[in-house]
Amino acid sequence: MLADTPRLSVLIPNLHCPRVGDTVNAALDQTGVDERLEVIVAGRDRHRVIPADARVRFIETERDYTPSEARNLAIREARGETILFLDADCVPEAGWMQQLLATHRAGHPIVGGALVFPREGFWSVADNISAAHGFLPSTPAGEPRGFHLSAANLCLPKRLLDEAGGFDETLVCGEDFDLMMRLGRLGYPMYFEPGARAAHRHGRRDLAGFLRHAAAWAPDSIVVRGRHADLLGTPWYLKSPHTLRLFSPLLALGASLRIWLRHPELVRDLPAFPAVLVAKFIWCWAAARGLELANSRSAAGRTS
Repeated sequence: MLADTPRLSVLIPNLHCPRVGDTVNAALDQTGVDERLEVIVAGRDRHRVIPADARVRFIETERDYTPSEARNLAIREARGETILFLDADCVPEAGWMQQLLATHRAGHPIVGGALVFPREGFWSVADNISAAHGFLPSTPAGEPRGFHLSAANLCLPKRLLDEAGGFDETLVCGEDFDLMMRLGRLGYPMYFEPGARAAHRHGRRDLAGFLRHAAAWAPDSIVVRGRHADLLGTPWYLKSPHTLRLFSPLLALGASLRIWLRHPELVRDLPAFPAVLVAKFIWCWAAARGLELANSRSAAGRTS
């Protein structure tokens, strides 16, 4: 490897996120790491907030790319041996990179970090609790539950991404969940490191955005759960659109209660419980629709 070739590549998919400049700057400002670094942002930036820096490359796409497409594009362009992923709206805290790399070099090939929830309004907090509770810093360090680490805060060797074939571009959401499952099938262990933190500063701050997000990620998420049912032990009632709808009130209540039981620090956010309950109910119905569409596509494929 040439002396001026980066050893670390921070990859950020972006679709007009107004926070991406903060995310890039926070990645560049990390201390305690001696290796040469590059930051690659792939996507589109109508706000023109990506900083001009010799270590930053912005790959502007000709159309709106999904996160899977943008990440795969960035992977192809990356020169580093070690890849660190951030989402455009996930601003890393001081020490983030040092902690991820230390855990990675301690013998854990795939390391995911924690997401903290800034106090940016009721709907913002409720959305984070509903969709990202599994990555709170109170989640125990070690092997993650259900193979799930988030590409919003992730570290792994580039060679593993190449071996796994990158992200599945047929998935709009849940693509990182699917990648983790495929890496697990290849025999690579995973580790959650709660000390490597990034602030998830998304822009969903009203009821409409909250409800749209609750529905948007369900169809692909349920497909991934079915695709890897053998590893996940996906229960029978999540495999049928009819049972998903029939049991949706109980499933939503159970999922919401488990969040607060696993993360007692969220007691201060109990007012958000009804909103999270509604989000989980919407997820069940949107997931049921996702299953119906997947079944229709599968049937059409068999008859064509």
